[in-house]
Amino acid sequence: MKIAKKVKIHGPPMINPVIPLDRPDRKELEKREHIAFKCHNTPGEMTSPTYKVHIPYFGSGLPEEWIVFTNQLAKGIHGQDITIGPGRFDYILRLLTGDAKATFEHKARDITPHKVANFDTALKAMTKNIFPTHAYYEQKCYLGRYLKKLTDMKVRKLVFSAVELNSFFVHFPSEIGENCESLQDDEVKEIIYHSLPSSWRKQIILQGFNYVEQTIDSMVNFLKERAENWEPISFRRGRDIYLLYRVV
Repeated sequence: MKIAKKVKIHGPPMINPVIPLDRPDRKELEKREHIAFKCHNTPGEMTSPTYKVHIPYFGSGLPEEWIVFTNQLAKGIHGQDITIGPGRFDYILRLLTGDAKATFEHKARDITPHKVANFDTALKAMTKNIFPTHAYYEQKCYLGRYLKKLTDMKVRKLVFSAVELNSFFVHFPSEIGENCESLQDDEVKEIIYHSLPSSWRKQIILQGFNYVEQTIDSMVNFLKERAENWEPISFRRGRDIYLLYRVV
């Protein structure tokens, strides 16, 4: 074994992520916090098997909470076969509360008649209102430059979170009138690789693992099997933090 030099503790990234890597797990909703809608496996076919979609109320919140809300809203609209514009406007107004409901009603008044296309336009206007300015650019910059594996974070959790953050891009508001797009798998693999500790990246090279030619799942399996021996043991001496590395 050998003792590495002192760890240099870096400050926070220059970019404030819209949705960061490290965030609390989503809590289970209480009954008063959502509505459970009965849906059919075959929308519009009342004799088909049923399931429930739980959609939370939304009054205000963070961009990720809005994404979760709109995802569940879309599932409910599909499962209940709400195919006309007025029905969709009424549906969402049952679920919005407070400032969000007032904002949507204001935007809906400016978008008439209440067709399906205009419902989608109103949702996009709400999204732009909830997200910060330049959200798409700043989140892409965060993933590409500043995303780093947390010390206690498991590999599978890191990869799942990175893939999930990438999937959120399609819900971001566009600044040029076009839909935002998720990154390609090759780009996600680069993000995951560069989020790893430098000692891990060195071992990946030394062990001849070409992650570029592998799938994301293969990358996860490789890291899960071998990365435990690469993880340094940290200890504090006075005000300094040291890392103890295994020599492999």
